[in-house]
Amino acid sequence: MVPALVLLWTLHGSALASWWTRDDPCLLRSIAEHGIVPHGLDPAVWRALSSNVFMPWQLLSLGFDWHLFGLAPLGYYVHQLLALTLVVVLAHRLFLRWVSPSTSGFALWLFVASAPVFGITQQLMNRHYAEGLALSLASLLLYANTLRSAQNDASVKSSPSRPLIPPTNYASGLLYFAACAAKEVFVPLPLVLASLPRGPAEPGRIQWSQRLRPLLPHGLALLVYLAWRFAMLGGSSFSGYGNRPPSLDPAGFSVALRRLLTGPDWAVALGAGLIALSVVLLWNRRRGVRPLLLVLPVAIVAPWIGIFPHLEARHLLIAALAASLLLATALDELLAGRPVYRRIAIGIVGLVVLGGFLESPVRSRQQASALHYRTEGEWVLRGGPAGLQTTLADGAFLECLVDLDGRSTNATLSETSDTTGGGYCGDPCWCLSLPTASETWVHYDGHGAIVPADPASCAPERVLEAEVTRDPKTSVVSWSLGPWSGDHYSVLLVSPDPSPAVSVPISVPRQGSTPWVGDHSFVFRYESPEGWVGYSSLIDGTSLSTELSTP
Repeated sequence: MVPALVLLWTLHGSALASWWTRDDPCLLRSIAEHGIVPHGLDPAVWRALSSNVFMPWQLLSLGFDWHLFGLAPLGYYVHQLLALTLVVVLAHRLFLRWVSPSTSGFALWLFVASAPVFGITQQLMNRHYAEGLALSLASLLLYANTLRSAQNDASVKSSPSRPLIPPTNYASGLLYFAACAAKEVFVPLPLVLASLPRGPAEPGRIQWSQRLRPLLPHGLALLVYLAWRFAMLGGSSFSGYGNRPPSLDPAGFSVALRRLLTGPDWAVALGAGLIALSVVLLWNRRRGVRPLLLVLPVAIVAPWIGIFPHLEARHLLIAALAASLLLATALDELLAGRPVYRRIAIGIVGLVVLGGFLESPVRSRQQASALHYRTEGEWVLRGGPAGLQTTLADGAFLECLVDLDGRSTNATLSETSDTTGGGYCGDPCWCLSLPTASETWVHYDGHGAIVPADPASCAPERVLEAEVTRDPKTSVVSWSLGPWSGDHYSVLLVSPDPSPAVSVPISVPRQGSTPWVGDHSFVFRYESPEGWVGYSSLIDGTSLSTELSTP
C-alpha cells in the first residue's frame, strides 16, 4: 500500500499548483450566496445549479473548504489528494479479504496510475467521485465484517440471541446513503454487497439469508434517498444528464475503453484483452467470484446509460479500481508458486502502465485545458471584457468567476496589471473577416497567453453548407452540415453586443440537435485534415426561425 500512496502523491502532486476549472466558480458562488444546508433542503436553490442530477455531498465538501480556504485553491487540492489517499487505504483493507498484501499493493499501483484518477485530482468539481468511492468502500468493509461474523457464528453454532442485523450494518447503510448523496453512480452498491465472495481463509459457505438480511438498512437508505431526490428534482429525478435518451451505443464501449486505458491504440487493445483474459481465468479458477463478475459490469454501466457515448475519464473511477483488482488477482492466480516470474511480470506490467499514464492523451488534454481556464480566467479578472464568458465550452465559468471574486471577503483573485485590449475571439481568422475587422481581436494561443490575431496565420476558407431547424414547442435546434464527411465539425458561439466575444470551436457531430435557450448567434465550422477551413454564414440565435438554410 505504501508504494501506491507514494505513487499517488508523486504522479498527482502537481495538482497542488492548479487553479479553478469548469464548474468550480459556479459551485462556490452558489455556496457563498446560499450557504451549504439549503442545497440539500430547498429545491429552488438546488435546481438553480442542476435540474437533473442531485449530489449535495459535493456542495458539503466544497463548502467546508470555502469556509476554511476562501479563494486560495491550494487547500482545496490538498483535500482532493487526501480524499484519494483515503480511497487507497480503504481499498487496501478491503482487498486483503481476498488477496495477499503484495497483490493488493500492485492493484492499487495500477489504479493510482489510471486516467480516471488523474481526472479526479485535477478538477475540484470531481471530488465527490473520490469521496463517494471512499464512503462506498467503508460501507463494503463493514458489510464484509458482518459476513465474516455470520460465518464464524455458523461454524460454532452461536446463540440464537444474536441480533438479526448487527449494529455495524446500520453504519454501513448510513455510509451507503452518504455515497448516494455524493453521486448517483454509487446507488447500485447493494448489488455488489450481495455478491461479495467469502475470503479464502474463512469457514463455510455464505447463505443467502446471511447476505440479504444485513442489507435491510441499505434498502431503507435507498428508499429515503430516492424520496429525497424526487423532492429536490421532481419529474426529472431519473432523466440523467440533459435530454439524452438511455443508450447502449456500441461506440460508447470504445469511448469507455479509451477513457479507462491510456496510451496508443495497441496499448488500449492490449489492456482490454488482458482484462477479458483475467475475467475468464478467475471465472474458471475461483467459482466463488462468479456472482461478483456478473454483477460488477451491471453496477458500473447502469448509472451511465444516459451518457454512455459521452463518457469522460472521471466517470470510470469505479471501473478503474475494479479492473486493477481483476488484473492483479489474475496475475497472482496465474503465477502462483512462481515468485520469480511473478515479480518480473509485475515489474513489466507496472512499467507499461506507468509509461501509458505519462504519455496519456487524457492527461495531456486535461493539463492543456487547465492552463486554458487559468489563462482566460486571470485575463478577465485583470479587466478583459465581460463577454469573454462565452469563450469556453463551459460558458458560465468566467461569469461565475468574476462574481465570486466580487463576493470574496478573505481573499481576491483580481490583479492590477494591464490587459491586452480588444474583443476576444476563439477563432481569430473568422473574426477578422467580419465587418468590424477594424476591432483588435485577441485569442488564446494554446500555450498560456492571450495574443492579438495574426491575419498571416489564417488558412484558406471554403463555404460550409448548414441546414438548421428549430422546434417551436421544445426550442430544440437541429442541424445537418456538409458537404464534407468526417467528424471535424464545430460551432462558434458569438456573444451579443456590446462586449464582443466569440467562443473557441466546440465540437459537434455532422448531424445533431440540442435545446436552445441562449441569445447568442453562432456559426458552424469545419477544419479539414489538409488545413483549410470552412464556415457557414452567421446564424442569429435570437430570431432563429422554424426553418433556416445557409449556404
